[in-house]
Amino acid sequence: MTDKTLTAALISGGKMAMKVTAIGGVGLLLYILITNQKVVYLPQALIGITIVSVFMGGIKGGMSAGTQGWLHGFMVALMYIIISTIIRFFLFPESNFDQVSLILACPILAVGSIGGVAGINARFLRRKKRFVAKIY
Repeated sequence: MTDKTLTAALISGGKMAMKVTAIGGVGLLLYILITNQKVVYLPQALIGITIVSVFMGGIKGGMSAGTQGWLHGFMVALMYIIISTIIRFFLFPESNFDQVSLILACPILAVGSIGGVAGINARFLRRKKRFVAKIY
């Protein structure tokens, strides 16, 4: 693992995670506005969006790194947690990083690692498919 591969994985995976988060947030907002529901389970929906976005970011980071997908996916998830915590402290200064936040961070880091491994495998399968297509 070099600094170049880590930087490439963090940038590409981080951009993907933030894009998926923005799309999921806008989709959730549109769902709330269109259905006009009085009861919305917002924390569960936001956790779902976070997990999907970190998984997609891990996949993208693993694909761009090429090796050690678990580590690159983990780093993408860690960067996501740090950025979202900084944004949360700016928006809600009275919030703190407590035990619940730490318990929530563990599955997010695990999902990022799994996404990185999936990204390595997706890259390998795509390369293998091109190789098989050249033979025939």
